[in-house]
Amino acid sequence: MNRWWPTIAGLALVLPGCSVTRVAESRFLGECKELLVPHYMAQTRLDRAFSTRLMLTPEKIQPDDNFGRFQIVGEVPTGTRIVVHEILRSPKLMGAPPYLRVTVKVLEGDYEGTVSDVPSCALYHPRVVRWITNCTLDPDQLQFNPEFAKACDVPSRPGP
Repeated sequence: MNRWWPTIAGLALVLPGCSVTRVAESRFLGECKELLVPHYMAQTRLDRAFSTRLMLTPEKIQPDDNFGRFQIVGEVPTGTRIVVHEILRSPKLMGAPPYLRVTVKVLEGDYEGTVSDVPSCALYHPRVVRWITNCTLDPDQLQFNPEFAKACDVPSRPGP
């Protein structure tokens, strides 16, 4: 095996997280969703693999998934409200096609204010059921898995 393979594989995992552009407009930005099933908050050991080092996923990520890069750090219960925070576009890199990533912000509970990725078409995301079921590059055509969340109202904050 080529002695450079571990370095090349490592760069392929790290570079996509640090070379993205934010999508300025999408009908989904700011959209509230209520979780229909319990979720897990997973943390990666790689500093630049995701925009936040966290992933909200409906399935427990097994230690052997994605080279053991993930650890479950907590649970997010059914009924928790989240909001679509950012949509990020990854460039075509090292022969891999470009893709969109979605981050969400947790609005309540133990993880209130936490921003995390959700599973999408990113090559380095764990092999769990995806939140984003299509691999479009059009941020207005994303398809969210209806088994995981439903539309909700963004809670209003009490005034001063």
